[in-house]
Amino acid sequence: MAGHNPGNPRRQAARIGGRPVGPPPGSDPYCLSVYDIVERIPAGRVATYGQIAAMLTHPGPGRPRGFPLAARRVGTAMRHAPLDRHLPCHRVVNARGEMLRGDAFGGADAQRLRLIREGVVFRADGHVDLRASLWHPSDARPNHSER
Repeated sequence: MAGHNPGNPRRQAARIGGRPVGPPPGSDPYCLSVYDIVERIPAGRVATYGQIAAMLTHPGPGRPRGFPLAARRVGTAMRHAPLDRHLPCHRVVNARGEMLRGDAFGGADAQRLRLIREGVVFRADGHVDLRASLWHPSDARPNHSER
């Protein structure tokens, strides 16, 4: 079916016209919470996908903080980040401090250059030194009341 995106079942193509129906990718409450956190990452610091997922995971009975697949969901949210929010997406790296793969947000070289300009510390192997540059927010929860 034309316009069908199998990766996002909520965004299915209409039978007539082939236009997607449903909310645009990146507009659900989870994604909006991810963006609220990402825009708080200061220059010279980075956050990991798992770290952001842990900030959004509510601990409860039998549910550990920051379950593993949540980092992938953060990655999906980042892939759909709206350009009009001007998010510092380049400040989000994986758990090993590696740059993102592919050409999203300008590619790994552009990401590395932006981080170097901001003062992020890199190790000899080219990965971000997370001990030196990981962001440690005092309040992990996004503040929805500011909107």
